[in-house]
Amino acid sequence: GKGMIDLPAAWKKLAALRDTKAVSPVRLADGTPVEMDLQIAVPATNRGVAYDGSRPNSDPSAKEGPLTLGTGIYLDARDTETLRQVFVTRTLTERLAALPEAGDLTRQLETTREEFVLKTEIQGPRSGSTGAGVEWTRVGTLDGLSCLPTPTANLTVLGRGAEITAGKPGEPAVINPQKASILNICIDREAIAHRLAPGDHGALISAYRVVGGKVSPVASFIVPVSLTIPQRVLENKLGYESTQTVKSFGVSRNTVVIPAGTSLAKLTLEVPPIKTNARGAVQAGETCSGVELMALVGDNVTKPFAERKLARVSNCDELGRPQNDPAKRTLRFAKLAPKAGFWEVHVFGQYKFNESSYTLKVDYVNSATSVPEIRGSTAALAGSLSWKVKDASFAAEPNAAESSFELQGLFTSVNAKVAQDQHLVLGGLRAYPAAAKSVTVTTGNSPGNDIDLGVLECDGTATNGDDPSCKVIKTSGGSTAEETVTFAPEADKLYAVRVDGYNIHGDGAYVSTEKVVLEIEKGSLAITSGGASASAGEFKIDYAFSAEQLASSPLLHLPEFLTGKSEILGALTIRAADKSVLAIIPVHVSAK
Repeated sequence: GKGMIDLPAAWKKLAALRDTKAVSPVRLADGTPVEMDLQIAVPATNRGVAYDGSRPNSDPSAKEGPLTLGTGIYLDARDTETLRQVFVTRTLTERLAALPEAGDLTRQLETTREEFVLKTEIQGPRSGSTGAGVEWTRVGTLDGLSCLPTPTANLTVLGRGAEITAGKPGEPAVINPQKASILNICIDREAIAHRLAPGDHGALISAYRVVGGKVSPVASFIVPVSLTIPQRVLENKLGYESTQTVKSFGVSRNTVVIPAGTSLAKLTLEVPPIKTNARGAVQAGETCSGVELMALVGDNVTKPFAERKLARVSNCDELGRPQNDPAKRTLRFAKLAPKAGFWEVHVFGQYKFNESSYTLKVDYVNSATSVPEIRGSTAALAGSLSWKVKDASFAAEPNAAESSFELQGLFTSVNAKVAQDQHLVLGGLRAYPAAAKSVTVTTGNSPGNDIDLGVLECDGTATNGDDPSCKVIKTSGGSTAEETVTFAPEADKLYAVRVDGYNIHGDGAYVSTEKVVLEIEKGSLAITSGGASASAGEFKIDYAFSAEQLASSPLLHLPEFLTGKSEILGALTIRAADKSVLAIIPVHVSAK
């Protein structure tokens, strides 16, 4: 709808509806006109960010994925299309379809038509910036790629209008439209690119039935059109920075675009330090600030922090006492290989603070390493590589003191299969080394399947996963095959990994990995600029484990490694002076 109910306007609408009744051409046997069920269908595949919790299609048998139908249009400001089409269906309501006269009503439906007057209402961004007066979209011409200078034409829906046929399992639905019954919506890309302010823009396409020259005052259907103009696309050395104020319970909306191929995105949200008097109390004229980051990063479900309390910062505590510790008033989030697309990084004013000042920064790095990973025998634990900054919004320079070259634990990967409704125990019961700090088990690489994962903990005397002492301590049960479980093993316990085939197609093949983190062993690392190419941001990184370290390494003498059952897993982590991670190069060492 259009917001809260305006009762005086509603009464006026009812009176106008009474005085200007546009009747339906479909009638019962006694001549009573009946209303048809008008619905719209908009192909919505890969359009914008869905806010319904849905996930992308993962069925490998569908080349283009199932046809997702929406009831509105989301426009991407970066697209180039100038025409979007909406398909209108005209059917009997459920009540009419159940009447004895349904056959005659269907015949009338298929042999009649309805005409609609179309109106476009342009709405500006929620921030109140300019844009409300710019006509960036218009509805109503027949198949025109540039309908903006053309007067709006009425819409005619013939018979059933568009018919939607469900596809076979794994195949998309098919729309069979009546060409004259297609609602065409034109888009002015020049206006979007150059005349609209950043923020959320919208338009409402309304259709009013007209019969015998009478136009209904109430819309038969409304098609919402949404468009977000981002504050910044993170490229060409341009990050995003905004210093603003936000009121209690208010939201300051910020949208940035992360291009595909970005190596690192990092976000900083900070409230300013608060001035205090000689007694340490808030100085006269100063006000406390407290904000919360409300973000979706790249899709409709991924948030930077697992809990809301972790996304809050303030310069005063809950009793109004100043807290100028940077750790309490600064929030940082960084993501390597961030998901490309829209990042919605909105700032919410916490309830206790009347008005809060803050600074929000989003920076990025696009870099490259000369090798994607370090892999081989123990001889691979000495060598060099190069790291180069191709594009960045800040001075991204690695720091040797903060960077590290480490061996971290054991890594195993197995290929397996699980059937529908099967409960599979991988590898039976096992104990972990006494030095094990954590174990992470994953499943994945099984498109179109839904696999659930669990970990059983049993007494040291158990012989199988059905022992009465065994209990489930961790589970992961999402709607895909990508599952992760992390737990801290106890030295006197046995463990089993259980995989459940919840919704399996095909042979149920998947990949499972296990990472066991043990005592970290550190090698040496040196970083030097790239000489003549230093201006291009290139650095040489030398890394090594000495012969003495290799000979005394507990990790390299574990039976799991020596027998070839597991690899040693590590990482070369490149960090800046502020400890932010610039890149991680995986390390895999095998005994053979």
